[in-house]
Parts: sequence; structure tokens; C-alpha cells
Amino acid sequence: REPLDCHLWNAKLGRLLPQMSYAELQAPSANGPLRAGSYLKRYGLAIVRNVPAELGMVAHVGSILGHVRETNYGSVFDVIDLGSSGNNLAQTNCRIYSHTDNPYRDPFPGVQLLHCLANATEGGATTFTDGF
Repeated sequence: REPLDCHLWNAKLGRLLPQMSYAELQAPSANGPLRAGSYLKRYGLAIVRNVPAELGMVAHVGSILGHVRETNYGSVFDVIDLGSSGNNLAQTNCRIYSHTDNPYRDPFPGVQLLHCLANATEGGATTFTDGF
């Protein structure tokens, strides 16, 4: 069995965040999908910068990386502040603390993609937590 070449997170990771541009992800000559996959395998995280801020792009990026699985939310769950009519914490402007999405699903999510189209408030920093 091949050993898992993973990088456990520590304070140095901030300087090592695995990043690539959207153009690099799409470029066959740059092995973009393979490179993004290796980041996901090694770090559990890959940042793709300069993805166009358009509806549907998160599903498009997902399809570059592999199969996009449908859930009861569809292939994409839009996080939009719906105020008091929201039925999910992600549909409010409340702070969302570190958590695991949908661990009860069978199969559970293998990879989740986040894509901010517009931030309607100040702040809104995204944090990631190592699950090891």
C-alpha cells in the first residue's frame, strides 16, 4: 500500500498554502487538475485564485477536478443571507464556527469547494481546520 504523503498543519502552513490560478487549473500543459489533486491529497486544501465571480463556476471547477455529486441541495448549495427566512445557518449572517459538513451522509463529502461571488458584509474571513 502506498504511504499517505500528507502534510500535517502547523503555524508554518500559512506560508505554504497550496495555491494556483484558475488559468493554471485549466491548462493541460501545466497539469492543472493533477496538481490541484496532489495539493488536496497532501494538504487537504487547494486554493484556486481568480475564478470568475459568476454563478455556476464552482460546479465547473468541480467538474475539472472530478465528478460533482448531487445531494438534496443539488450539485451546488448557494450560501446567501436570507435573513429570518433562511432554514440553514449558512443562509444567515451569523458567524459559522469550524465544523464538518454532512458527516452523516453515506457517502460523506470527499471534497467540498467554496467560491465567494460577493461578500455583502465586512469581515467574513474563512478559516480552515485540519481534521487529523
